[in-house]
Amino acid sequence: MPTVTVPGVRQGDPEYATINLSYQTQQNANIAMQLLSQIYAAAADGTLTVKNDSDAPTPGPNGEIIKEFTIGNKDGIQNTGTTEGTVPAGYLGIADAFTNQVSEIVGAPGQTMKPWSPAAACISSRTVGPGR
Repeated sequence: MPTVTVPGVRQGDPEYATINLSYQTQQNANIAMQLLSQIYAAAADGTLTVKNDSDAPTPGPNGEIIKEFTIGNKDGIQNTGTTEGTVPAGYLGIADAFTNQVSEIVGAPGQTMKPWSPAAACISSRTVGPGR
């Protein structure tokens, strides 16, 4: 199974924890990597801020350009933490780090996300249904 690595919360300077997501096909993994291109670039530049659900955000050492929201990556440990989360406004990427259980991610009140919007992308290795 192809694997895609997503930056998680920061653990040092400039190290990010990693979230490894496995996909059924290489095509799906390639789509995930394309969606993550801006997040990868911000991590490399040190301008990525990552927030795991109720944890405090961990800003990059060079300021904040792009924000990523994760669930299931408490303290940088994949598959840990709450299974429900509300994404604050202004986050470009949403990474569901759970590989072993169902989680629910919703937007803040008044916030909408269009499917495959260039302004936001949800990355998950599990198949999700409409409205999720």
